[in-house]
Formats: sequence, C-alpha cells, structure tokens
Amino acid sequence: MNKKLIGVWFSLALVIMGAGIWLGYEVGFKFAGYWIEHQRKKQEILSGLEWPRFDLTLSDLEAIGLLQFALSINDDKNQDQSNLISVVKGYEHLKSQSNERASQRVVDLYLGFSYVEASMMEEQKNNKKLAAVYMKSAQSLFQSLGWQDSSDDTLKSLARRLVDIRNVPRHARDVGK
Repeated sequence: MNKKLIGVWFSLALVIMGAGIWLGYEVGFKFAGYWIEHQRKKQEILSGLEWPRFDLTLSDLEAIGLLQFALSINDDKNQDQSNLISVVKGYEHLKSQSNERASQRVVDLYLGFSYVEASMMEEQKNNKKLAAVYMKSAQSLFQSLGWQDSSDDTLKSLARRLVDIRNVPRHARDVGK
C-alpha cells in the first residue's frame, strides 16, 4: 500500500514539476520578448524624420573615407600632385553640399588639411603665390572650427603627421594590435 502511495505522489510531483517548467518557459519567453522590445524602443533615438539626416551624414563620412583612400593609393609623386588637387576639389564639392549637415565640421577639417597639403606641394614646386592662397584658405577654415593656433608651422606639422600616418603600410599599423 505504501508503494502505491509513493508512486502516486511521485507521479504527481513529476506532473507538477513538468507543469512548472512548461509554465516557466512560456512566461519567461513572453517576458523576454516584452523586455527586448521595451529595450529596443528605449534605445531607439532616431525618429522617422531624423533617418534621412543620419543617412546623409553617413554618406558624407563614407565620401571622406573614399577621398582619404584616394590619397593613400598612389606612390608616384606626379600622380600624387594631381590626385591631391582632385581630392581638394572633392572636399570642396562635399562642403558645398553639406552646409547644414552634422558632418560639416568633419568635412571642413579634412578640407583644411587638404589645403595645407596642397600648400606644401605648391611650395615644393616654388609656386609661393598659390601656396599662400591654399594656406590662407586652410587657416580660415581652422579658425572657423575654433582652433586657437592655426599658424603655418602648426598646420604643416599636423599635415605632415597625417601624411606619415596615411603612408604607413596597413600591415605595419596592425603589428601592435
């Protein structure tokens, strides 16, 4: 008789345990779905009207990356000079399109450094007048960005560093990682 009661109680315990597992799974699944949706809505910063602006900003940043890549692919000095002028024109075009975009300051920064590089290139070719025009354009851009020191020496020093960084082979940059 005791063995029958133990079997009944054991079966009942298994049924209760199985029902608890099933109920816990269902409730947990629903709760997790609700929580994930709530977190997604909480983190959703952009409204429908902000997506086009965000997309334009990403397009501008992608264009900046492509222009920087265009500067880094040539080894020939003659091609570098014409390539730099093309990149300057590309940044000027991007600047004319991005007047009220979030990426305007980034475009101005890269355009300014391209002007400094063009100025240095024109100085090497002994074209002082055009070099001065490029440097003045760069200085006015950096001053509009709020830079305190936009002297020729400072801008040339920074531009040389950027050129050095850009010209380091990719495998050499990844060595320390």
